[in-house]
Amino acid sequence: MDSPLDDAPCAFFLLDADAHLIRTNRTFCDWLEYPPDTLDGASFSEVLSGAGRVYFGTYVKPLLELQDEVRETYLTFESMSG
Repeated sequence: MDSPLDDAPCAFFLLDADAHLIRTNRTFCDWLEYPPDTLDGASFSEVLSGAGRVYFGTYVKPLLELQDEVRETYLTFESMSG
């Protein structure tokens, strides 16, 4: 991602309709210990913790399908090293 968002002090990512990561910024990759751009195309569930996968699958994803947006949520992630 070559944009001002790449080095933003917050994580930024875009998902497609199937919950695959389309774009991630460098901050998101750094926090999760992944090399830049390696998560693009990966399933979002790969970077979520077990509880995060359950919450995303039962609350966030259905809400996205119904309303096309989620304004605020809390998810837990797992780094590359676990």
